[in-house]
Amino acid sequence: MYQNASLIKKHEDVEGVHSLGLIIRLYHTIEKGLSVKERRYEFSMDHIELLQKKMMTYCGDKNEPHFLSAFKTLGIYFSIHEKIECSKRFNAQARIFENLKKKYGKTEIGGGTKSVKKVEYPNRIETIEILKKRHSIRDYDGEFLIDKQDIIRVIDLAKLCPSACNRHAIKIFYSLDKHKNSEILKYQNGSRTFRDNVPGLLIVASDLRYQEGVEERNLGYIEGGIWLMSLVNSLYLNGFGSCVLNWCVSPSHDQDFKTAFGIPEYYQISALISFGKQTEDQKVPYSIRCKSEDFIEKVEL
Repeated sequence: MYQNASLIKKHEDVEGVHSLGLIIRLYHTIEKGLSVKERRYEFSMDHIELLQKKMMTYCGDKNEPHFLSAFKTLGIYFSIHEKIECSKRFNAQARIFENLKKKYGKTEIGGGTKSVKKVEYPNRIETIEILKKRHSIRDYDGEFLIDKQDIIRVIDLAKLCPSACNRHAIKIFYSLDKHKNSEILKYQNGSRTFRDNVPGLLIVASDLRYQEGVEERNLGYIEGGIWLMSLVNSLYLNGFGSCVLNWCVSPSHDQDFKTAFGIPEYYQISALISFGKQTEDQKVPYSIRCKSEDFIEKVEL
């Protein structure tokens, strides 16, 4: 499945979604280089050449935010070299960028770098206490109606989580139908005791078309895990209780599930999240945690 879906062809041959994923990785590499205090001039020329080639031949939506941010980033890259004498290789790429400018002109989309002030934590204790109160909730108020905008508000915060090369190759499939949720959760054993009263359900999946090379074959699960925790915290801060439901299943079970609910094969499912308004009073597992010291091990050289 990974071989069929991911970007494993030669870079020169990729197109469509694969090409956009490559563009995002390349321009974000340039962004990271621009953020280095003591950067060298003409850095990452291999990336510049490939990025501009893919942008010149890109057949997708030229107003896609990442595409425009790549264009903005390139503009900043070339502008920092304006007052120095550059190599023939660099000047050739600068001329290509001039052609890109003729095509796309200016954009209001951000790119390159931005300034971040040192963060102060005046409410640190309050924040810690809030996070300590989050629990996995399995009993929901079935009368409270959830709508799509509730999910959008949750994602507005959750999407601020880290992502490899800023690709955020994540898709959140959702359902707000209790009957449908019950049918979906029949494929997930851990929900057996409460699946008939789940107002909201999220299926967190990674788009394998953004993964590049055999080395990234497990990246979808890493990104999915980061998003899971970010979504759970955002749901909590937006007034919803939630419970993460693992998706440790056989390949055949995974395929049957995708077929049943119209999820394309190139999505790698990390887990499901049930959510809804928490009932006033309920019992949850005590769930003690190990001592913090038990989780760490010093690396020895």
